[in-house]
Amino acid sequence: KKTMISQFDAAESWGLEEEADEKRSAPIEEVGKWQPSPLLEQNESVAGLLNQREEAQQDELYLNTVRTPVRVVINFWLLGLLNNTSYVIMTASAKSISNGSVALVYLAAVIPGSATKASSPFWFDRASYESRLIVATVLMAFAFALAGPIGTGRLAIQLLGVACCSAQSALGEASLLALASRYPERGARAVAAWSSGTGFAGVFGYGWVLLLSVLGMGEMDIQTSALLTLPICFALAFYALIRLVPPAPVLLRDSWQTTENNQQSLMAEGTENNAMPAKVQLSAQARLRFALGLWPVSGAIFAVYFAEYAMQSGVWAAMGFPVHNRSKRDQFYEYANFAYQGGVLLSRS
Repeated sequence: KKTMISQFDAAESWGLEEEADEKRSAPIEEVGKWQPSPLLEQNESVAGLLNQREEAQQDELYLNTVRTPVRVVINFWLLGLLNNTSYVIMTASAKSISNGSVALVYLAAVIPGSATKASSPFWFDRASYESRLIVATVLMAFAFALAGPIGTGRLAIQLLGVACCSAQSALGEASLLALASRYPERGARAVAAWSSGTGFAGVFGYGWVLLLSVLGMGEMDIQTSALLTLPICFALAFYALIRLVPPAPVLLRDSWQTTENNQQSLMAEGTENNAMPAKVQLSAQARLRFALGLWPVSGAIFAVYFAEYAMQSGVWAAMGFPVHNRSKRDQFYEYANFAYQGGVLLSRS
């Protein structure tokens, strides 16, 4: 940094000296009309960029060395629990929605969420975290209302509720996992807490359905009506997170290795509000190439969830002891999924 400044000081001195030579040869009446040297302005611009770089390095140090506060860990655990509970409730109640076509419920639970995540590289940087989480909260409330009290006995309305839940879960997950990277330790503990919370959501969701079934209150409207307070808790947990421990400003690690012109297009806009995502100037083709470049990760995740949904909506939905007894099949579906969610909680924690 000192070497760069000394070089610019030397260049400035040379520029001023050259300018003085030009003024000596100018008419006398023009000698007093001194203009700032372009190199002086350039030096000030570079000094500003160096200050920005120093601030970015301080933020980088904060993200890499400061220990994650306990309240951040707690909030991300709660957000993982609340975000995924609605999805688990819908899949746990799939037989209550459509006993003869559980796979139809799973399609409604998967397709909107997959579309949300697949489209995220093209518009997430244009919407703040706050606005996305508000939409997710509203979708969660609609999901419980449509799948329960409003849609009871009407399959199309209930499937619409499941679709709202799918979009909500995907939107919340993709947004909050991205936000986690702007907390200390590069979000390592925040992501671990989130994962554990989502794992407990499976146990809580299926446990909730099992409990109400044992108590003779297994109807879908009862199961969801009692959970209409979850969207409020979800919103409160998010605002508690960003108000008590604001996220660090956006950092694009490679931006300082680019030219000055490219820097201006890569630097995040609106960093005064730390809850804003980075706005990067990339074409649709570049965004698509970047998303497709993640295929080693997305392909592995696809294999895992394909296996999960094949078991949940196919094999486990048709099994029972004895298999010809409908109530036993329904019971096996709930117990098998509850056991599965216990394994998910263990692995994610």
